[in-house]
Amino acid sequence: MYNSLIVNLEAFQQNLLLAFKLSLRVKKKEAVLEQMEQELSPSEKIKQLTSKGFSDEIIPVLKCNAYGVGAQELSLVCKRSGIEKVAVVRLNEAMEIKDVAPNILIMNALPEEELETAIKNDFILTAYLKEHLEQIDKIAMGVKKQVKVHLKINSGMNRFGVDVRDINDFFQSVKKAENIKVESLFTHYHNAFNSDPSYTQKQFDLFQEVLTQFGDNVHHHMGNSAALMHYPQFISGTSRPGIMLYGSYPSEWMVEKYKEMLKPVVELKSRVIQVRSLKKGEYVGYGEWSMLEEDAIIALIPIGYGDGYHRNATKNNYVLINKKPFHLFGTVSMDSLTIKVDESVKVGDEVILFGGNQKGAPSVDETAKEMGIIPYELLTGINSRVERKYLYGKG
Repeated sequence: MYNSLIVNLEAFQQNLLLAFKLSLRVKKKEAVLEQMEQELSPSEKIKQLTSKGFSDEIIPVLKCNAYGVGAQELSLVCKRSGIEKVAVVRLNEAMEIKDVAPNILIMNALPEEELETAIKNDFILTAYLKEHLEQIDKIAMGVKKQVKVHLKINSGMNRFGVDVRDINDFFQSVKKAENIKVESLFTHYHNAFNSDPSYTQKQFDLFQEVLTQFGDNVHHHMGNSAALMHYPQFISGTSRPGIMLYGSYPSEWMVEKYKEMLKPVVELKSRVIQVRSLKKGEYVGYGEWSMLEEDAIIALIPIGYGDGYHRNATKNNYVLINKKPFHLFGTVSMDSLTIKVDESVKVGDEVILFGGNQKGAPSVDETAKEMGIIPYELLTGINSRVERKYLYGKG
């Protein structure tokens, strides 16, 4: 295949270890890490942490095929590291990783027709409506199982979750559900990637009140990547790192503030398949706006928006060929894109579209910014037409 997404598993483990460190820092338990031998690998350090009772310190979020990186492989990394559970949002996501993952939390309520399959597979379910509780309880009774459930609380994002005004009635319904065991409560921050902490503070305070209403020392999770990295004062209980595990930042200003805190996990590569010299006034690809204003050498790269390299890409987007940056020219097509290059570029040359450790290559965050999208969208958009290759270290 021409196109491949190289996944650095060691970098993923380094980011995983960082999430542990940031979470432990809040609880003033970072000394556990400091006492470890420095020459230990990130994987060995995580194993030591999980064996010392910190297996539930974080819940890695592996939804949407682990943000497009590969949920099966990263589930296996988490399981071998001793991590207690991972999180997804759909039943099919859980089914795809059930044989290689630790315990699996499905972070959204499932439709009734999917509940029996989920319960029989011992997935941890989510509820935020009375109807969810009733459906889970009824089906659990039918298959003679106790079901672990996490209750989603709406603390101000106003998507999924039980509203605070309905909390008392909801908690009464929970008590009536004999086949449900509430394992945890959770919420999600609306704006923790913002440099203004005021709304995040409001959400944190409201969720703490709900926890008090439910009972003493209730297990809970709330800290996402942004809160872990920037707002330790809003971390409580278990944390759920997502985008940071894959080497990207929750917002643009964090890229600069926390530069090099995260290790790049992915690298998108392709190859030059054709090179041609064109004259001023000739066109490249679709549309009249693709007319050359000067003579140019154009290289064709066999990757396009059909593979997940966004059509929003502009001439400000660039790639690395033979350690030199070259900018896009023309519109990204479904199966290809074109680059304005020089005489040094030949058919067969490797192209780094984004990511990795090579000096001068555009990062995931930089590439997404120039496309006018966010790194979440860029990563999850790289689809199955692009081969995944999993390596340790620099490969």
